[in-house]
Amino acid sequence: MKKVSVIVPVYNTEPYLQTCLESLSKQTLGNDLDILLVNDGSTDASGKICEDYCYKYPEMFRTFHKENGGSASARELGFNNAVGEYIIVCDSDDWVEPTMYEDLYRLATNSNSDVAICDFFYNYADGRQCKVKIDYGQPSFSQILHKILINNATCASWNKLIRRQIFIDRNLHWKDGINLAEDALMLLKILTSGQVKVVKTDSCLYHYRRRSGENTYTNNIDFQKWSQLRYVDQWKQLKLDPTKFEKELTVSAIDLAFAYLRTNDTTVPFKQISNNRLSFKRVITAPSPIGKRLIIISYKTLGQSLTRHIINRLYKFIYK
Repeated sequence: MKKVSVIVPVYNTEPYLQTCLESLSKQTLGNDLDILLVNDGSTDASGKICEDYCYKYPEMFRTFHKENGGSASARELGFNNAVGEYIIVCDSDDWVEPTMYEDLYRLATNSNSDVAICDFFYNYADGRQCKVKIDYGQPSFSQILHKILINNATCASWNKLIRRQIFIDRNLHWKDGINLAEDALMLLKILTSGQVKVVKTDSCLYHYRRRSGENTYTNNIDFQKWSQLRYVDQWKQLKLDPTKFEKELTVSAIDLAFAYLRTNDTTVPFKQISNNRLSFKRVITAPSPIGKRLIIISYKTLGQSLTRHIINRLYKFIYK
């Protein structure tokens, strides 16, 4: 058994992949790392780059090739082959600080924690780098659950080192076909399946590449992708007590509606997703960003066509 398994789903990220893998190869945890590169049917040179790093660092890297099935199936394949005491995901277009996994592993094991979290950087194409620091207060699992549900903390897997036995004991798996919000779904499964001990460092150890304007899941929502968001929203409605999580579920409804209004090919009537969840009172008092709340109010007062025009004009300011 190694200390940490790093699962790297790879799909057509040739321009960025070497930067990612080079940062992983320089980790101070060294050969105590188990780095699983899952080539998800790439059509560019990504698969060859993965093989090159396995040849160069055979004690650290392993490559798996599969037909394209999306990030959830790639994570699941990686997990099924992981041998680390703890696991974490790294996106193949991002990169990490040299001490990231050693720091998180030491933090987790010294406190006997199930989850160790770090802060991170946003890195932009124009060279800007912004620190993202999240204050959990006393980082209990319930506090993290609340912040995740109201979008005050990232639900990403890449800044959370998680004890592998948690997945095994609770029979947790990435949902095949859910490739948008798949990290959120997994984290919610972990946090709602039982108690976990959480620890956090204020160090920024991960570099998240903000690829605004490119053809990514976040930037381009179609009906298929929106349906995946809807699946996660329905999972929340099924698993969370509405009397305890009314505001959190309203935030989820607002997020789903906001994505719906950016989706041009959906045939689902808006009323089917809103029902009574998006009353004026709930929208106004929800702990969602003011921009999103105004968009939903705009829809309810101005209609769908005009609201979509407003979103197309203002989305670049909402997604920073």
